Parts: sequence; structure tokens; C-alpha cells
Amino acid sequence: LSNSPGDKKKFLHNLYFTRALLTLEQYLKIPDCLQSIVDWDSIIKIDNTNEYYLKQKTLGKLSTTETDFETVTTKIETNVKVLRRGSHVNRLIELEKDKANFQDDYKQIFQACIQHFYLRFILHIGDSGTWNILVRRDGIKGICGIDFEEIRSDIGKKINDPLTMIMSKVSKQQQDIYK
Repeated sequence: LSNSPGDKKKFLHNLYFTRALLTLEQYLKIPDCLQSIVDWDSIIKIDNTNEYYLKQKTLGKLSTTETDFETVTTKIETNVKVLRRGSHVNRLIELEKDKANFQDDYKQIFQACIQHFYLRFILHIGDSGTWNILVRRDGIKGICGIDFEEIRSDIGKKINDPLTMIMSKVSKQQQDIYK
């Protein structure tokens, strides 16, 4: 988060929209297995860069193999061991290519995804694609929506397809999966 007004606005949108989606899910009494919001615990500030991060609970499985880790240097630490992308949590778009990636829970995951996009649509939260959905591996077979900083742009034309209405971009493969 820099000092630019745009970054502050995006950060505040992430805070507010996470809370709004969580409140809506609770109000609607959505079952735990279909909930898509993980509340943030705290805000972490990096003083020397004036950056802020939202801290949430871990959504991935704990890894035990060395190949799941890599050493990186970040703005915060040097030569720190981190989990390799895809080793403990995946974006839904990465897994849509093969239903075998979901074992027996793919119907529940897809249902939770569609429901999440409808909630984002109701609240006018934009950038709704499966690249902004994490598939949880923390014991809850479900999803977690991420990246709530954008407001949905107004679409001036009438849309007859419900998927195109609630998702930013819909591929042919996604049409087949979610219908």
C-alpha cells in the first residue's frame, strides 16, 4: 500500500468487502461447506515500505516434502523458506482442467463457487473469475474468494447468460462445468 489514493482505496475495499461478504453469508445461513469467505485476523504493516497486508488463517494443507518449499527473498526477509505455489493451495482456474483434481468434492466446490459469484454480483464487487477463488485444503472441502478491491463495472448491454452475468470471463470449458 503506497501513499497513492488508489492503493488506499483498494486496501479499504478489501477490508470492507470481505466483511460485507462474510456478513451476507452469515445472514443467509450458508452451510459451512459452501461458505467462501475467510475473515482476516489482523492487519500487518511493514514500516520501511509502508505496505499493509491482511492476515488470515492458513487455508492449505501442511506440507512434509522438501520439494514443496523454495527459498526466496522478500521485502520483509532474506532467504526465507516458503511453500511453492500449488503445493498446499490452488486457484480454482488451475484445477478446472481436470475433474480428477477435485476427487469427490467437485460438485460442492463448483456450487460454492457459483454461489460466491452471485454474492459478489449482489454487492457489485468486480473481477469475478475463478482465478480469484482458492480451493481450500485445510480440512474444509470448500473455497475461499480473494481479491475484493474492485467495484464491478457497469455493463450497458443486456446479458441473457447467467454465467456471463456473474463472472468476468467465461471460457467454453467453464460453460460446460458450471451449467
